[in-house]
Amino acid sequence: MGLPGMVLSAIEGAVGAVMYWAVTYQGTAFRLLTVGLILMIVGAFGFVGSGHCRHRRFSKSSRRRPALNELPSRRRRRKYEFGS
Repeated sequence: MGLPGMVLSAIEGAVGAVMYWAVTYQGTAFRLLTVGLILMIVGAFGFVGSGHCRHRRFSKSSRRRPALNELPSRRRRRKYEFGS
């Protein structure tokens, strides 16, 4: 989800707002006001859900264990002397 989900949810909410407040057409089978309201509610839940998933993903990456090449070198090199 993340950022693309947030963008799609924001667009969905904007379309729902336009359908709710700007469209004056009244159909016989369904009301566009109701469809606009449903789109706004679903868009808001999608936006919050996507933001929560995005937050969790970034908060986990900040607590992750460092990779092997990121660890400080603790091993000391031993000097071997051959001969007497």
